[in-house]
Amino acid sequence: LEFYSGIGGWHYALAASTLRCEVVGAFELNPNANEVYAHNFSMKPRQCNIEKLRLVELEAFGADMWVMSPPCQPFTRLGKRKDVDDHRTDSCLSLLAKIPVMAHPPRHLLLENVQGFECSETRRRLTGILASCDYKLEEFLLDPRQLGVPNSRLRYYMIATRQTDAPPSAAAAEAVAGLVTGDGTEDKTPALLQREPPSGGGSSATARRKLREFLEPEPEQRDPAAADRTAVVGGNGVGNALSEKVLLQSGGCVDIVLRDSAHTTCFTKAYSQYAKGTGSVLASACDGPDDASTLLGWTEDEYALYCAKDVYGDGHAAGSGS
Repeated sequence: LEFYSGIGGWHYALAASTLRCEVVGAFELNPNANEVYAHNFSMKPRQCNIEKLRLVELEAFGADMWVMSPPCQPFTRLGKRKDVDDHRTDSCLSLLAKIPVMAHPPRHLLLENVQGFECSETRRRLTGILASCDYKLEEFLLDPRQLGVPNSRLRYYMIATRQTDAPPSAAAAEAVAGLVTGDGTEDKTPALLQREPPSGGGSSATARRKLREFLEPEPEQRDPAAADRTAVVGGNGVGNALSEKVLLQSGGCVDIVLRDSAHTTCFTKAYSQYAKGTGSVLASACDGPDDASTLLGWTEDEYALYCAKDVYGDGHAAGSGS
């Protein structure tokens, strides 16, 4: 079962994995996301408030794995960080509180969220619930670049595996009731396993994979010298391009990447609204740094200086492709 399914991130991940599994149900409140999900896959998520799902409905699926990415807004570094005082955490706590009264709880549970979730009260309660129901927990902070994906996006991941087929005990149900309300105080979960993202000059093979491996090919090759300067981004015309004004005013802080770059920055909801810190833009008309400097109207020295800048704050030289 896929909860908070969005446009199907977990569905894609499961399909790309070596696991033999089938998504038998998905749940998402956002109707626009559900339409995209239906386009991407042969099923449409149920539009509902996950907090309102009934125990009998969950049992009927007979799913042995639950995957979820609960709302991250209560934990983001740019948000108010209200944690359990933000009502957007209620649905996840309510969902996991059903596990101790299930006849057949899921054998596995996978959860993803933003960095910051690992030190939250919500995380303490969730892991306490799972530990009370005989789940073995592993928690990680991982960056996609560690797995060969050229994108900087540090995230929290939890893997929970139940150690028995027996239904949870009555004692577990009592313990969970206290954890949901915050009455439980002891944290018995294992320490978080954190791996730092590799540096831009990392020697591992996964750190050197290029962006072109993950992009669709351009419909046609263009001559960078003859291309209009507004065609820096996208290959589908001016509608996807950065404007001349943005390039002149903010070109130095926009993270411009090439097809042979080995990074992109984390995309945010402010992408296309703000130039700095919201996500990378692709110079699709460029085959290399020389083409990029020509298209931007910069000298080669100016472009080399830009590539040496730490644009997104983790020590990686943006646009260098290293």
